[in-house]
Amino acid sequence: MKAYRRNYERFRVNAIASLTGRIAGGYEKRSVIIKDLSSRGAGIISYSPLEAMNKVTLDFEIPPLFSQPVRKEAVIAWSKPESDHWICGLNFGINSLAF
Repeated sequence: MKAYRRNYERFRVNAIASLTGRIAGGYEKRSVIIKDLSSRGAGIISYSPLEAMNKVTLDFEIPPLFSQPVRKEAVIAWSKPESDHWICGLNFGINSLAF
């Protein structure tokens, strides 16, 4: 399957976020790092394995971009292991963010 790439402007944020969903075989809540954010998705770093196509909820606060905490439903579009962590792409689908 060809990897999905976002074609929307990305904002580098490097923010801590909470990810809830199927993580490491069970339904859990974990901290992740949001590397970048676009209106339709996010690039994240996780220290737990994440499987593509799982539905998750991402909760985060980025005061320069959003005045209130944000909660987005997403699908893990792809996940790739890197040494001691995983880099992943989240797809917000039609529920895009407004900047």
